[in-house]
Amino acid sequence: MSRRRLRGDDGVTTVEFALVFPLFVLLMGIGFYFAWLFYVQSQVDSAADRAARFAAVPYTTSTQVQKNIDNNGNVSLPGVTLQTGVTVVGAYTATDTTTSYQFCPSKVAEAVNRVLATGSVSASDVEVSDGTGTVLSPTAPCAKPQGYVKVKVAKNFTNPFSYILAPFTGTTDQMTITGTGRARVESQ
Repeated sequence: MSRRRLRGDDGVTTVEFALVFPLFVLLMGIGFYFAWLFYVQSQVDSAADRAARFAAVPYTTSTQVQKNIDNNGNVSLPGVTLQTGVTVVGAYTATDTTTSYQFCPSKVAEAVNRVLATGSVSASDVEVSDGTGTVLSPTAPCAKPQGYVKVKVAKNFTNPFSYILAPFTGTTDQMTITGTGRARVESQ
């Protein structure tokens, strides 16, 4: 008989695998869990930074308007009936520009959602304030901020890897990740 048979090593590898495999799965689950956590944290921080910059920089809209000049030097829009004896002698295109700030929770939440790859936030999940320390309510209208803009984003999520750890921790609770961004207000 061989020495191996005398020592009784049958099935030792299977027993060792059965003891080590749960620890291996636990360590992998912990690794994936924290990797996902850091990924979402960096995403929320980046979204808050971009949203603060969005709220601090004036937003300009422009529209092209065709205007006519009559022989008396008056300007009118196309389709407007001119007085008798007045003829159009020229036309030009004018650009009307409007500048405003997007400093309100609803617009900031839209900016955050454009950056987030996982889920979305509502205006109530976004806290917007300026240099005066005034925190805007979620339904506040857009206004010009003073000094700087501070955006705080709170995002609830369930880590998809928490189910791997559930047998060990006994829970798959939601987590809240908070990110903060600041930007100096640009003048118009």
